[in-house]
Amino acid sequence: MDKFAYFWSLIIVGGTVFLMGAYRNVFLKLCFIRWINRKIREEGGAKVERLENTPIPEPATIVREAVFQKRIRNRSVFLWLRHCLIFFGFTAIFALDCIYTVFGHYFHHYFDYTYFTSGAGRAFLKAGMELSGAVLLVGLTAALVHRVVYAERERTLVNLNLVLLLWVVTLTGFLTEACRLIGEPDDPFVDCSFVAGPLASALRGIDAPWHALATPIWILHATVTVAFFAYLPFSRFVHIIAAPIGRSITQDGNYGRLKRERVTEGLL
Repeated sequence: MDKFAYFWSLIIVGGTVFLMGAYRNVFLKLCFIRWINRKIREEGGAKVERLENTPIPEPATIVREAVFQKRIRNRSVFLWLRHCLIFFGFTAIFALDCIYTVFGHYFHHYFDYTYFTSGAGRAFLKAGMELSGAVLLVGLTAALVHRVVYAERERTLVNLNLVLLLWVVTLTGFLTEACRLIGEPDDPFVDCSFVAGPLASALRGIDAPWHALATPIWILHATVTVAFFAYLPFSRFVHIIAAPIGRSITQDGNYGRLKRERVTEGLL
């Protein structure tokens, strides 16, 4: 089977698992919170203060709680910095990888996108992916070390399986690019690969069949990447969505108290 056929087969399976998890752990919970809001409104419990039509808080709350994680910042500067490295590194590399895949691998078959295939656009995307990948790898390594050192304290706060999966995804991504550069030493954009490039130079000094290993490493990278995304809705990563919603439930005032009581009652 062609490796891209294998990858898209993985996408179908992983996407199905992801949607099932998102339905169970995100969509149904959103619907339950909306039902709580509606019931309280029907019973007149929200007359004492402003009623929110939906459980989604204001954009400022989403940015504060889901993106910048104010509660983590109040707990520890180190943990907050670790969160920022992982969050922004992951967000950037995911966005850049999508752009690079769409324009660099697919659209150029139908349109002339030389800017992204052999021009400055490809250099920009590769450099951005290397930088964001390095930032992500540093954040994940810090998270793993901290999780091991403070195992008892971090057990309920850090999803070790998810962090380890993403760490393997990032590392195998650099290894995949390094193997490609070993087979293509004259790549005109090798200078943009300031992590994978030196790694490829170091690996060339090791007597190993890198040409034969390139495909298995690529397959490993693709497999763990899809496994990571499929696992997301079943992990604590859902807190990125649930945190701002939770802030709308735990707001102060009589309406917030009623919502908390009703949610607790419904979950018991």
